[in-house]
Amino acid sequence: MNLRNLLILIGLSTFSLFHACAPKKEEKAKETLVSLSPREIALQDRIQRFFANSPSPIEIITYIYSAELPYTPEYLNSALLYDKYLTTNLKKSLNLGVYLSDLGYTCLYYKPQDAITYLKTCKAMFTELGIMEAFDSSMIIRFERNLDSRDSLISIMREAVSNSNDYLAANERNDIAAMIVTGSWVEGMYMATNSIRGRELEEKSQKVIWKIGEQKATLDSLIAIVDLVNDQGFAQKMHHQLSELKKAFDQVEYIEENVPDQFVDISKVDKVEQVTELTVINDARKVQISLENLDAITDQLEAIRKEMVE
Repeated sequence: MNLRNLLILIGLSTFSLFHACAPKKEEKAKETLVSLSPREIALQDRIQRFFANSPSPIEIITYIYSAELPYTPEYLNSALLYDKYLTTNLKKSLNLGVYLSDLGYTCLYYKPQDAITYLKTCKAMFTELGIMEAFDSSMIIRFERNLDSRDSLISIMREAVSNSNDYLAANERNDIAAMIVTGSWVEGMYMATNSIRGRELEEKSQKVIWKIGEQKATLDSLIAIVDLVNDQGFAQKMHHQLSELKKAFDQVEYIEENVPDQFVDISKVDKVEQVTELTVINDARKVQISLENLDAITDQLEAIRKEMVE
């Protein structure tokens, strides 16, 4: 499995439909697929294509880290607030995505105490969603035993994500998946835009600005996913918010270079510093984006995120 996809916020947001190799598993997968509604099949397909063609939120956070921008816990959504999201499954899933991006941020910046707090919060959210089987309960113990090693923390999370993806794919939790994806993406972008606020003209911020601009195409894919969520009232509201954001992104222009897109296979690197270095080196696209346009994107994302976590 391409672990670029696995690192969605270290996000438990990737859904591999090709995880079954044995004949019995293949047969079961076909039976499950037949039982899905046309909407569910379309949503499943959209999610697959999203991960095949879109940079992950963890890549966005990687750019923040590689730009040597300071760790800012104020960007994180307080783990103490998770009780307020325990209303509907869609609200839970959306904010689980937010918390998973926060977890990725704390791990990448190697803030182990913050990371363990967000890990426990994510576990609680999985329990509330009734998908505790997707969470390796021993992970918290292993996490606590390896707090002195950032690379170990990343490795443990990577393993847990793989197990979670298998569970979610096998159980066809597509609406939950869609909201996790949405929450993760919005939170990652919120962190990116706020991390460069007031630093837009600094050289170190340019790689983050390029990565923000690249999300123009990703946003189109995300809107297509949201449109297929079963709760039409929720989907329509989110569609409207993301469409307003799209108006700001429509002003972004791409400058294609003669370097093919390359994505980092995280499974082939040993240290998080390598991930940072390779991700930046492999950036094959720059963007033209005015400061006014960047401000509009930042403001729209802040409004969406504010309503998301309220």
